[in-house]
Amino acid sequence: MDAWKLLTDATIKAVFLIAQDKEIDLDNAKIAESLKSVVKEQFSRILNEWKDAAGSNLGKPWLIELMNAQANKLAILTLKHMEVL
Repeated sequence: MDAWKLLTDATIKAVFLIAQDKEIDLDNAKIAESLKSVVKEQFSRILNEWKDAAGSNLGKPWLIELMNAQANKLAILTLKHMEVL
C-alpha cells in the first residue's frame, strides 16, 4: 500500500469517527474535496516525519501510533476546511 492511500484511508476513518461523535452531517463530495486538499498540503511534511521516525528504529507500534495521530490531525484539518468544525 502506498503512503498516500494509507494516510487517506486512516484520515477518512478519523473524519467519520469525529463527525459521528460531534453529530455532524457530512457531504461525501465535500469530504473528498477537502480531504484531497488537506492531505496534499500536508503530505510532504508527514512523509518527512515518517522518514525520521523510521530511521529512529522506534518499532512498528510506535510508528502506527504516529500515523494515527497524524490521521487524527488531518481529520480535524479536513473538517475545519469544510467549515463544519
